[in-house]
Amino acid sequence: MRERGAGEWPYTTAGLEFCQILSGHGSFVPEGGEPIPLNSGDVILFYPRTAGRWIVVETLKELSLALPNASYL
Repeated sequence: MRERGAGEWPYTTAGLEFCQILSGHGSFVPEGGEPIPLNSGDVILFYPRTAGRWIVVETLKELSLALPNASYL
């Protein structure tokens, strides 16, 4: 389990990363894309080398699984 406090910062994934939001709310803004709102119960999958910014309004608690060497379609 991981916790992300309120604030904003850049983020880039190394590999495939799966996250389920357990509590809190905020958004992830992929580089060159639209904000993806995230709230309790939401799930998000990041492909390897996904770059963007986390914007956390209320501390996010998340269950995450990172697979640094995973390939994808």
